[in-house]
Amino acid sequence: MTSKSSFWVNCRENLKRRGWTVLLCALALFLALPVRMALSLSVQSRRIGEDPEWLGEMTRGEWMGSVFMRNVSDPFFLILVLALAVLLAVQGFSWLDSRKKLDLYLSVPVSARRRFAVIYGNWQISCFSWSATTWR
Repeated sequence: MTSKSSFWVNCRENLKRRGWTVLLCALALFLALPVRMALSLSVQSRRIGEDPEWLGEMTRGEWMGSVFMRNVSDPFFLILVLALAVLLAVQGFSWLDSRKKLDLYLSVPVSARRRFAVIYGNWQISCFSWSATTWR
């Protein structure tokens, strides 16, 4: 990693070190959104099969939208997202805690602004990709 290396090369190097957190976050968000929504939809669709009046005046699309919004605005999901954000922040800047890693990072001719931009940009890319894959 030299000062002439590109932003994307630095992001790839950062992602290699943070692979386990990316995988953990992707798995947690996958279980929290699509899997949980599929489970709640299957349970509630049985109720609709037994009693079609259970929907009331809603169409099936409106009903599915309301189930999705309930899952997203659930306090469990919000706490999960907050915990994952804290995990990513702590893991992303954990090199500041180790003297060996700190010496390594500070010896590389990359400015502190660029180092921060790479870590923060990698986090933004990860969050965007998780959102794009889980909300389709």
